Amino acid sequence: YIISWNDKNDIGVLNKIRDQVRCWMEQEHEVQVWVLTRDNFKAELPAELPGYRIFNCFRIVLPGMRQAERFIRQSFSMRQIARELQAVQPDMIYYRQHIWLPWLNGVLQHFPVVMEINGLDTEELKFSNRVRRMVYLAGKSSILRRANGLVAVTNEIADAYRAYHKPVRVISNGI
Repeated sequence: YIISWNDKNDIGVLNKIRDQVRCWMEQEHEVQVWVLTRDNFKAELPAELPGYRIFNCFRIVLPGMRQAERFIRQSFSMRQIARELQAVQPDMIYYRQHIWLPWLNGVLQHFPVVMEINGLDTEELKFSNRVRRMVYLAGKSSILRRANGLVAVTNEIADAYRAYHKPVRVISNGI
């Protein structure tokens, strides 16, 4: 399970992920959660996510360029994930939707991938800066091409992604 998590105050996301992992483990699946983050949240994660690993390669400070700093760090962290996945050889990857990063396509092309779609990205991008929008839109199709299937949290989201001709299932965040 590969996730990007940057908001230590967003407990709802952690609870959802924790519950997904517990459900899979109850079905006797071996699960590892690999957390791609811009900060080191190790102190807050152990109780929430069994078997997690943090990927945050280094600390870099680019004054006035916080988004670029995050992108660079997450890119090199994705490179580390790619190397380690080659060693682990998982049966599949469950990937929570995130912006395209260098090395991500390499990670996704070697394994079966289910991608979780949590929002209407076209709407959410309206609140992002121009560079982030450009990077996301440039990489979106390549990520989706590598996915074997999609999980959407609403029917509206599922309908927006049917054009990619992937199996889509709706599994809501609610009970």
